[in-house]
Amino acid sequence: MSRPIGVTILAVLYFLAVPLMLLNVIAMFVGVGPMVNINQQGGSGAGAGLFLNPAVDLYFMLAVVCFLLGWGLLKLENWARIIVLVLSGLFALSALVGVLDFFDHFGLFLLFSILLKLAICGLIIWYLLQPSVKAAFQDQVRATPA
Repeated sequence: MSRPIGVTILAVLYFLAVPLMLLNVIAMFVGVGPMVNINQQGGSGAGAGLFLNPAVDLYFMLAVVCFLLGWGLLKLENWARIIVLVLSGLFALSALVGVLDFFDHFGLFLLFSILLKLAICGLIIWYLLQPSVKAAFQDQVRATPA
């Protein structure tokens, strides 16, 4: 069975996230960008170096995870499908927690972003649980030589 187009799209989106994460790493490393104040409050300051600053480390690890998930989805690895399902579920839960923040601040943009996040996560979960998509990943497991 060939790779479903939706899986390819998800993989490409994960690959597109990698340079964005790395741009954040570079921006924080040189002391520019939205996370600089957080970095400086953490004590290590801008330009402290990779693997010394928690925010830089987090974005670097996220870039690696995004790359691995994109690669796993392209190769129809079932572990990648399961991890994307789990992450989408966690992101959906965080959006539901964001509803509490909406009631506190009552912003229309906040509500829109929460609903968009829920819709995207729900769509990813729904899609990856479709029998034909699931079968594509299972066929890959059976096709792998022991």
